[in-house]
Amino acid sequence: MRGPFFWVFVVLPVAVSCQSKPDGKAVFARPELEQQLSQCLQGQSKEIIIRKQPVTDADFSRILSARGLQVLELYHCDMTGLAGIAQLKDLRRLRLEAFPCNDMSAREISKLRQLTILNLPDASFTDDGLAAIATLPDLELLRFGSPNVADSGLACLANLKTLRFLHFMNVPVTDSGLKVLHGMNQLESLYIDGGLQTDEGIRLLLQENSELHFHRDQLHLPGDSRADGH
Repeated sequence: MRGPFFWVFVVLPVAVSCQSKPDGKAVFARPELEQQLSQCLQGQSKEIIIRKQPVTDADFSRILSARGLQVLELYHCDMTGLAGIAQLKDLRRLRLEAFPCNDMSAREISKLRQLTILNLPDASFTDDGLAAIATLPDLELLRFGSPNVADSGLACLANLKTLRFLHFMNVPVTDSGLKVLHGMNQLESLYIDGGLQTDEGIRLLLQENSELHFHRDQLHLPGDSRADGH
């Protein structure tokens, strides 16, 4: 259990120091990235989680030097792509927010063969990009949002035999798209925010997957006994 001091640490703002350039203009240091990258390069940590500062292409290039990295979470992406991310061959968990992950970037992510958790809430990839992601052999959690994935594109999810947790965010999935999940008995949790599915489509899905922990727009369905406690 996380004690009270953990939460105090999380919510306090990161101090930003002001330094001077040779021309006399002030610049702001980037302690969040610098400290974590230094710890990784010294073998003291295997994760980089940047919550406060935007991460640029130049920053991302430096992150790629942390070859033993297992966790990478960037909450304010200001990058144009993910070229070279395959260098982080030990990466297990990847979260990229405010990053419109396209098909090219999805193909780069598919090279991370150790990945088990992938979180891309602001993606733009199409069926082809999702198909590339669906080749990851050990993926357990997939959370993504993209308006460019069609029902037919969801068929590739059946290839993810290890997938246990799935979250669609404003993906235009209909009842037809949900049918691919009927046979995925290993699936433990499904969250759907937005989408075009109907109550009947969801009922049929839950009929086929009776043990599935299901949320629609962050809520349990009426009468769900598992709603108690959270």
